Amino acid sequence: MRTPFTSFCKFALGSTICRALYGTWPLAALALAAAVPALAAHANAPVQALEGIAAAVTQRLQSEAAARWQGDPQVEIEISVGRLDERLRLPVCGSPLETELAPGARMIGPVAVGVRCTAPGWSLFVPARVSVNRPVVVMTVSRARGATLRETDLALERRDLGTLRAGYLTDPAELVGMQLRRPLRARAVLHAELAEAPELVSRGERVVLEAAGGGIAVQVEGEALAGGALGQRVRVRNLATRRIVEGKVAGSGLVQMGLPGAGR
Repeated sequence: MRTPFTSFCKFALGSTICRALYGTWPLAALALAAAVPALAAHANAPVQALEGIAAAVTQRLQSEAAARWQGDPQVEIEISVGRLDERLRLPVCGSPLETELAPGARMIGPVAVGVRCTAPGWSLFVPARVSVNRPVVVMTVSRARGATLRETDLALERRDLGTLRAGYLTDPAELVGMQLRRPLRARAVLHAELAEAPELVSRGERVVLEAAGGGIAVQVEGEALAGGALGQRVRVRNLATRRIVEGKVAGSGLVQMGLPGAGR
């Protein structure tokens, strides 16, 4: 798409230089408007080594990413810098290159790094990618919706976290005994929304309603008014008194509640 800046850049420097960073406009992300006079004045001066620009970007991102992910010893970080076309001819910088990142820049996935030379004076944005690789939980086999996950169904496999937009999990043990909410193929990455605790109490099911406290436990028959997994609270109708009470699912067909006044 043509913009005032692209038109100005083409007019002042020509299409070849303006495209030189990456070869195509959609990837350019240039900030050269302030540098045009300097580039023209130093047309025959020594040129800046593109390797030096890439090295400055890499060094900045390695430092930032290491600080961001230092709390996770399983992480491996890889930095890849966008290709700088050899036709780009910037005057050699007389001082160390300066780099900057946008406020709140995430140290994962695509990121743009500003590179600036104060003398003779030019600047540009260089696109790069921070790949953060870590072992995450994946399926070893394909399983159907509702299947209960076994230890042999799960494994750890190193993946680029920047590609896992839905999230990921890192401990297979947390998923053993959980049920799949939808079918999954082998090598699919697990995240929190894909599995749930199995329902131990079903709606309409006859359950044991246990009231305990102060060394006393009383059990009566009840009817579950909602389904629930281990630890979830459900409403139960006491079939002896017809009263509706609330308790916590403690096992298959078992709902526990405290005795009124217990512990006082």
